[in-house]
Amino acid sequence: MLVRKITKGLIDLTSIFFVRHAQPVHSHEDDRTRPLSMGGIADSKKVTEFLSRFSIDFFISSPYKRSMDTISESAKMANMKIHTDERLRERQKGDDGNNHGLFRKRWADFNFHEQGGESLAIVQKRNMDALFDILANHKNKNVVVGTHGTALSTILNYYNPSFACDDFLRIIDFMPYIVRLDFDGETYIQQEELLVVEKEFVGTNRADKPNNVIIVALKAIIVFNGKALIIQRSSDDEVGADTWEFVGGRLDFGEDLEVALKREIHEEAGLNVMVDKLLYAATFKTHEYRQMVILAYLCTATNDKVVLSTEHQNYLWANKKQILEMLPKPLITNMNQHDVWCNANIE
Repeated sequence: MLVRKITKGLIDLTSIFFVRHAQPVHSHEDDRTRPLSMGGIADSKKVTEFLSRFSIDFFISSPYKRSMDTISESAKMANMKIHTDERLRERQKGDDGNNHGLFRKRWADFNFHEQGGESLAIVQKRNMDALFDILANHKNKNVVVGTHGTALSTILNYYNPSFACDDFLRIIDFMPYIVRLDFDGETYIQQEELLVVEKEFVGTNRADKPNNVIIVALKAIIVFNGKALIIQRSSDDEVGADTWEFVGGRLDFGEDLEVALKREIHEEAGLNVMVDKLLYAATFKTHEYRQMVILAYLCTATNDKVVLSTEHQNYLWANKKQILEMLPKPLITNMNQHDVWCNANIE
């Protein structure tokens, strides 16, 4: 656990102490009533101790329990109530809304949101509207605002547009976290991190990092009269424009291997085939977190009448020489290593 504290006295400015809540019970389903964990309760005492050094004039918070509970002891010591503002609540999460890919997507496009979720633009607008009211009503005062990770990040982005997804991910495990923003009237002056309590991740899948993924891809070496079918990707394909390859695609969850292979062949080439045997299996990593498994099958076509999908622009019943010239080298290496030429009887 890392705890970092910085203090600085300022005069005749409005100082807003944003307090991101302490660690909650992540397994608690309801966002609004999610309580602090035992560790979070203990860490909230660090917030109380830190804020006791300042003369606080007003406490306001998101109405969510974890935010209010993080600053409740501080308000009690100051003999003040915690006001709440619905606009300060956390982002509404939609279907599978907290995963690394959607984090990136939302920060790249503030208007994007998953089904049932809020965009960052919406979160930023309501939080900023609340902040503008606070600044107007509490000029030259010290105000504590109980907040959340995403809500706070959109505020920091408003005053510093370079604050982006990586900055958000940096603070994702800071619970609690206090950052002070200083204003002259409504004019932003500066900000300073004051308290950081970095917590270890609790759970099985980190939302701020990609989960390890294994993808199974099926490839069909379809032979007809001693030649194998290869197809060329469309020119506007985002992954491999104009690349030549064998027919195939990904295995869907729960699918039988042979059923999946025949489905891909029919979708990409319009052919009916007999699946003869597995020729080889290979695996490699495409990213730090993603591994591919390739299963290559020998298939026999009943005819050579190919009907391409819109994903491909050309096809060829190719001999060995043409395959060696036209297919990617890693694929040729796998074919050579597993003696595909003899097993498939390609001329």
